Amino acid sequence: MSKDSSSGVPGEPIGRDVLGVHLDVDSLRMVLVRRGRILRWQCIPYPDGMRPDTEDFPAFLKTHLDPMQPVFRRAALWVVGPLPSLQVRFLSLPRARPRQLANLVYWTFRKEIPFDAAQTVFDFDVEGEVAAGTTAKRVEATACTVARADLEALVGPFEQAGHAVDGVVIPSFALRNLFRVHLPASAGPVLGLNVGPDASALLFFKGRQVVAHRVFKTGMNVMLDVLRDRHPDLSSAAAYRTIKDALNTAGTAEASGGEAAQVASTVHIAFGRLVQQVERSMSAYLVGRSEEEIQAVHVAGCMAGLPGLVTELGSRLGLSSQPLDLFDPGRLDDKTPPVSGPEEAGMMAMALGAALSEPARTPNLLHTHDKRTRETRRKGWRLVLAACGMLGLALLLGAGGGIRQHNR
Repeated sequence: MSKDSSSGVPGEPIGRDVLGVHLDVDSLRMVLVRRGRILRWQCIPYPDGMRPDTEDFPAFLKTHLDPMQPVFRRAALWVVGPLPSLQVRFLSLPRARPRQLANLVYWTFRKEIPFDAAQTVFDFDVEGEVAAGTTAKRVEATACTVARADLEALVGPFEQAGHAVDGVVIPSFALRNLFRVHLPASAGPVLGLNVGPDASALLFFKGRQVVAHRVFKTGMNVMLDVLRDRHPDLSSAAAYRTIKDALNTAGTAEASGGEAAQVASTVHIAFGRLVQQVERSMSAYLVGRSEEEIQAVHVAGCMAGLPGLVTELGSRLGLSSQPLDLFDPGRLDDKTPPVSGPEEAGMMAMALGAALSEPARTPNLLHTHDKRTRETRRKGWRLVLAACGMLGLALLLGAGGGIRQHNR
């Protein structure tokens, strides 16, 4: 059963609305933002057997995107979804001029992870500058690559559904968008965690600044495969729902010793692999970056809908752990009903992160840093040429006027 929340508020358009779409493990999640406020949100579970790569998915997308995208007021469409080949690195580099920095990021990344430039999309964004002890400040940047085939596979169903995609944002940058509007109450560092199908993004935040970042190849599939190994025909969405039910009922007397308890027990073992990756990342941060105590972990995406695992994560890390909830009344439009609670807010968070994207500041795999830089240069040259043309015209008019006056 889908959940839909619409305000129906007319309002004058100041800037363009943004529709964030998250192709999650179990559902299509969408959030429509206007002037920084949540105008509408919707969650539609995938029908049995459907995945983003099945033939019937474009028709499913069209059915649910059309009402969110009126013909006369089309929102910018930003998507976050599965990108199996995604590679991300958080780089610390010497300060350099912008053009030199772009080359430095590119070749540093390529030295760590060689890739075929013809078959790969590369992008990066600067996180900021930090002091490196007694040495000069260094620049920190997040860089990533994705196979062009994966990007086309993600965007293709939207195009087949008749909806052009304006931006594709990786989970790390969607999380970053969320923390730019959600300032944690604690002064110390906090973690933002998104567990995707094939990989997880873990960001360390100090205020709104990303101070460390890691993506590791342990995702929800580690847990979903617990069921799919027994039932190969089970879709990811069906496996997720089965695990959710098993975890919710595993502690009850009726489930004791039954299949639900067995599934839950096996899932907890698989979940331990994810916890180990987070622990290693925390240890590396505390040893190499800062001795400040990490305060909390905020979970975004489908794992936020598994409260038992969110609680266990915090318990094993020794941190406060909760879903990342930005659906507070202050961010909702006046007529937009709230979500059912923190769990649902956390599950909708990545769609909201995509909806908070801005063309001028959010990295976009369809419009990379290199493309943005070249376009900026072209615009600059066009302005220079236009100014020279205007100056030349003014000189010609002035000279013509002087000649006429002289002839009199």
